[in-house]
Amino acid sequence: MAANSWYVSSGKLGRATPKKEFVHAVNVNRTTRGIGWFSSLMTNSTHPYHSSLEYWWLRYLDMSPQFITFKAQPKSFGFLEDGIPRHYCPDTGATTISQEEVFFEVKPVEFVRQSKFASKWPLMVQAVKEAGSRLILITDEFLHQEPRHSTIRRLQARRSVPPDLQITYLIDKAFLDADAIAFGDLIKVWDDRLLVQHTIESLILRRRLVIDLMRPLDETAMISQATTLYPANLSRAA
Repeated sequence: MAANSWYVSSGKLGRATPKKEFVHAVNVNRTTRGIGWFSSLMTNSTHPYHSSLEYWWLRYLDMSPQFITFKAQPKSFGFLEDGIPRHYCPDTGATTISQEEVFFEVKPVEFVRQSKFASKWPLMVQAVKEAGSRLILITDEFLHQEPRHSTIRRLQARRSVPPDLQITYLIDKAFLDADAIAFGDLIKVWDDRLLVQHTIESLILRRRLVIDLMRPLDETAMISQATTLYPANLSRAA
């Protein structure tokens, strides 16, 4: 694989919709207060979020090799609650590497346990199921699970660090003879170990290299290479 075959130096993120112009997929009881915008390396665009949990979920989703694209506030689903028509809009929708469309609701465990949400959740799940998709609940227990939480935080620090192309080329060469390489061995491809480390972390963040997020990112961490070029990013580890 050519070292710079996926790198586009002129790529730009799409402009975010101004807060005052943002419109939800359905009418919901939310104001623009507290809305933030996440710049995605996967989709090359920006996505709104309405809580710190949604922000952490977007950070996880953006570097997950299981998905090829995602969108916040994707579309609405209708259902009946005690005979009254209701509308529901998931927090995010994503497409998996197998082309399955999946939707996600992001909520704190404390909120999930409240009776009002607990009674509506089965209706929301059924509405999405009848439309031919799945609805999955993401909680703070999942998002804050270690060592994944700390690893994502560490990798996200490389968002503004483009991979060094010469080192990327040497990493490409290393994977010609191996399907997986330990972090401690891969870092030896160049004398400047810190620069190699930053490049490896930048490539992981950009889904060019793949790790198990539930294992510490130390010298023993096994790293594999994504099997296709940008933008498909299908991964051996998916």
